[in-house]
Amino acid sequence: MHFPSQVYQPVPANCARHAIETFAESVAERLGFIPDRDLAESRQMRAKVRFDRIHDLIKMLGGQIDFEYVPPAELHTSQSLIVFNNERFEIALNGRFRLEERQQNWILAQELSHFLLHYPMVREKHGDVAMAANRYPDQSNPAAVQARREAMWFAFGLLTPAKAFMEAYRSTDRPVSLEFRFNLPYRVIDLRYQYLSELKASG
Repeated sequence: MHFPSQVYQPVPANCARHAIETFAESVAERLGFIPDRDLAESRQMRAKVRFDRIHDLIKMLGGQIDFEYVPPAELHTSQSLIVFNNERFEIALNGRFRLEERQQNWILAQELSHFLLHYPMVREKHGDVAMAANRYPDQSNPAAVQARREAMWFAFGLLTPAKAFMEAYRSTDRPVSLEFRFNLPYRVIDLRYQYLSELKASG
């Protein structure tokens, strides 16, 4: 990736998880992105679908997705995202060979979060500047750790909206089938179910 001379790190929103997930769901609804394949193909939703692949959504927003090989020794200092302005950004997926699409989707949603959630905070604080996100946050930097945490929350909200996800989960006796329905790794499906189940039990 080509980097401007001066870049800033993502500025976390410091919002509750529920607020960030709700924001992600509202973004999906506003842009016509429906990650649930069965729902996207249903008669009642077909007319509302503009995107069912996050790759196409990113492209529409001005993003470019590339693959690059990063040596293991450089992984923790490499950047996975560079935002040049609010109409142009690049995401670099790590891998000499292409990642499975389900894994791509999970990573891409987190990087998109930095563009939609954190870049506006950077612009508010620093003006019209560039922003870059590290592939792995510096664990000694609380702001970087929080921004990555928020990126994961956003990804969950965008790719597995709470109500639709739980309805889908309860409608099947084969939870592993949701890997295909939501096009995500099963570990993400399982984590989402555990979180939403605990949330319901506590509330």
